[in-house]
Amino acid sequence: MGYTHYWTQPKDYAALEWRCICEDVALILATACGVHEVTLAWECDKPNKPPALSAKLIRFNGIGEEGHESFYITRKRAKLESWQGSEDFGHACCKTAHKPYDVAVTAVLVYLAAVRGWHVGSDGNTSEWRDGVDVARDALPRFRDSLRVPSPVVDNE
Repeated sequence: MGYTHYWTQPKDYAALEWRCICEDVALILATACGVHEVTLAWECDKPNKPPALSAKLIRFNGIGEEGHESFYITRKRAKLESWQGSEDFGHACCKTAHKPYDVAVTAVLVYLAAVRGWHVGSDGNTSEWRDGVDVARDALPRFRDSLRVPSPVVDNE
């Protein structure tokens, strides 16, 4: 399948809580772009359309060859398709193929796992997540002590 990150969103969010998540993710993306010189857009082939941090969704990707699959989460979890089981509710993934925007994806997932209780996994290992942890810690110093590589990723060692 390629280098992919997986997550399960544990609940739907009220508007105020989602707004707080968007504010934190905005800080993470700004830090990733500033420190790692990552360029982000809505989609890899839409370089002039900025990442979305809206009342309904968060979505971003790298630009051009530096992008792969869009990272995409929503305030309310998508309804299950007829072929899905209840264990799939809130589950999603993003294949980054080790492209530069991966640092933004891993940083956001570090935050969501540590602060928001999301279950996060990956094809990657601890060393591949270190930059994401650093970005999340730099962007969100109030959570610094709790931001770390999610345990399922550490278990990949």
